[in-house]
Amino acid sequence: MSMFKPIFALLCVLTLPVAAEDGVIHKCVDAAKRVTFQNSPCPPGHVTQSTRSYSDPGFNPYLADKVERDRRAVEERRARSRRSDGDYSFGWPDANRSGSGPSACQIARSQRDAFRQSAGLNTTYNQRRYYDERVYEACKGTGGIR
Repeated sequence: MSMFKPIFALLCVLTLPVAAEDGVIHKCVDAAKRVTFQNSPCPPGHVTQSTRSYSDPGFNPYLADKVERDRRAVEERRARSRRSDGDYSFGWPDANRSGSGPSACQIARSQRDAFRQSAGLNTTYNQRRYYDERVYEACKGTGGIR
């Protein structure tokens, strides 16, 4: 039993640097002011600006399934929007529709939808509000506001 304690202590000491180095990000700056991020200490000639520790949360099957479900839902919505013919009236009468082309309401909606598709999730509240207000003003009185 007396031999077990020193071996266990030696193993703990040998694994300590590996465990401590596993969850640290080093921000290094070289002489040309280029910034690099790495999980090992900065090389000679670089200045360590900051370090940040993190813990690896590990694999979570619930979150992986949720991400996959969300990805499929987004793909299905995009496919549906590509298949749609652009008629957003849903049976409501459109006062601007004369048959000679798209109404102002439809044009505003298509511009809003094009913006949403191109920007993805990288939009601000003000950007979304701007396009939604344009749709509201164009569709006011037509019954086609959505």
